Amino acid sequence: MRVRKTWLFSLSAAAVVTAGSNASDFLGFFTASPIPSGGDNHTIEAADLNGDGLADLVLPNFEVNLDSVTVVLNRGGGMFGAPILIDLGARPTAARTADVDLDGDLDICAIASDGMLIPRLYVLLNDGAADFIPSNSFLIAGHARQLRIADLNGDGAPDAVTVNHGSSNISILMGDGIGGFLPQSVHLAGQVPADVAIGDINLDGVIDIVIANAFSRDISFLINDGMGGFPAESTYTIELLPRPGSKFVSDPSAMTIHDFNGDGVNDLVVAHGGPIWELFLGDGSGQLLEPISISAPAGMVDVISSDLDQDGDLDLMFTQPLDRTMAVWLNDGNANFTLAQEIPTLIEPWDIAVADLDLDGDFDAAVAHRLGTNLGLHFQASGPFAPDFNGDGVVNGIDLAHLLAQLGGPGDADVNRSGMVDGADLMAVLFEWGAITKR
Repeated sequence: MRVRKTWLFSLSAAAVVTAGSNASDFLGFFTASPIPSGGDNHTIEAADLNGDGLADLVLPNFEVNLDSVTVVLNRGGGMFGAPILIDLGARPTAARTADVDLDGDLDICAIASDGMLIPRLYVLLNDGAADFIPSNSFLIAGHARQLRIADLNGDGAPDAVTVNHGSSNISILMGDGIGGFLPQSVHLAGQVPADVAIGDINLDGVIDIVIANAFSRDISFLINDGMGGFPAESTYTIELLPRPGSKFVSDPSAMTIHDFNGDGVNDLVVAHGGPIWELFLGDGSGQLLEPISISAPAGMVDVISSDLDQDGDLDLMFTQPLDRTMAVWLNDGNANFTLAQEIPTLIEPWDIAVADLDLDGDFDAAVAHRLGTNLGLHFQASGPFAPDFNGDGVVNGIDLAHLLAQLGGPGDADVNRSGMVDGADLMAVLFEWGAITKR
């Protein structure tokens, strides 16, 4: 039996957060020249595929070069190689990495539909040098939009969760530890599920599954029985209701589960297709408190959490496809978030991967674009890309003068490695100097 919970939340004016000033130590991201991705990409994953200590990139190709997965190897210093296309024989919508055969290197899992429109989970095994060999495929219950990988039953083998938005359910496939998956179990979701987040919601020490349902505008909770089972009697749904004074209810599009206020209890962030996102704090008893509704610049498709400013707490980054930007929200450590920067993107940003792409000690972002054949690279303005050209430890007018002397041509002031010193490099200087706002 599925239980439906309707939470009638009332939000005070203080619960609606807008941009403030606790982002003063954040240097901001600047945009490097885009690089070829091999196709129209709906997801992106950053992972060290060949064991060289550098974060490589994995993307599924949905329209252009369809029926393949792209691998882009990191060459160091923020530079990447040409896209390597791996034939899948089916059109993929999502690709993730995991050590499926437990041999010490990362393999690729992708969800895709073949020429007969039969949806499957495909496995590409890594030989250790980032050469991938198509292995087995495994049936899933419907056309899937998203894929997440986690060890659901604690046996050390990665398991797969597919979000089947075409059939309003999810599939769970338990890993066998030798390069494959057991037959799926299918679990009901709401209407048109968009994403799942995986984490311990009820404080029993095992990870649960939370589903964002776009059309029914609710969230489903599947509680783990401790052995990787998710019994129907433990499943419940929370309906998302409009904020007071508003009739507008956004469709939940993406989620992340982490402890955002440092109390040792996991919280839930829900991104929406409209200009709000919500923060559900855990109350310490296995329940979630009333949501805090946060006003955002635009509708969102993806959210990822990472310590972007390296202050010890988790921040957020969202994709905002309609206005072609990404938004960075910094955490003050108590789950009070400030909009720190909106980053223009090439075209519609869809999925984000965060990693130290240039090994300079801070986190950068790689972005998959839908309806395009390039991926975006966005580096934090520090490390070898920092525009402190004379090395005196500060970015100021001396560095600006250095850049202006090279404007319109090549030179070492080409911080984004585009081959030309131009306005993008000037923006990087001004961001780090603090001469313009980082919003």
